[in-house]
Amino acid sequence: MFLLRIPFQRWPFRYHMLTACLVVAGIATAGWWLAHKASFLASERDTELRSLQIQLQTLERTSVKKQSGDFTQSLPPASRSDEVVRELSHQAQLLGVQITSLSVVIPEPSISELRKFQFNLNTNADYKALKLWLGELLARYPSLAVQALSMRGASNDSTRQEALVSFVLFVKD
Repeated sequence: MFLLRIPFQRWPFRYHMLTACLVVAGIATAGWWLAHKASFLASERDTELRSLQIQLQTLERTSVKKQSGDFTQSLPPASRSDEVVRELSHQAQLLGVQITSLSVVIPEPSISELRKFQFNLNTNADYKALKLWLGELLARYPSLAVQALSMRGASNDSTRQEALVSFVLFVKD
């Protein structure tokens, strides 16, 4: 305690050296600790990266196997088209997309195993809701495709869009 009462400039040289050594040791310890922590975090990230790469390779292998088979096996049956129409309107209602008209073009039975149902919709919604709705539908039903899409701003509201969407659902008999 006596040393703290004496001004720093009047300390003996050996105390200055001892203080300098303690400061250098403290800085070196802090640097070592930070380097050790960074190394630990880097190894964790490497482990996570390796596991994600393995998962990606597994998914790529399974997707190649799925694509190499007969694609018609993955198509839904024709009886499922009603479910798709219900889901279209249900998702639209949840996301705030107003369907003003809906028409369904039912294909004639044919010899071919593949058929396509066409849904024509007139909708009214803001752009973000419409985009989200289309994305959700296309993600949920891989056999659903957008055949035509035309959008224009609503005449009475600048934030809403009027869209004419024509979907095609590919099914098998």
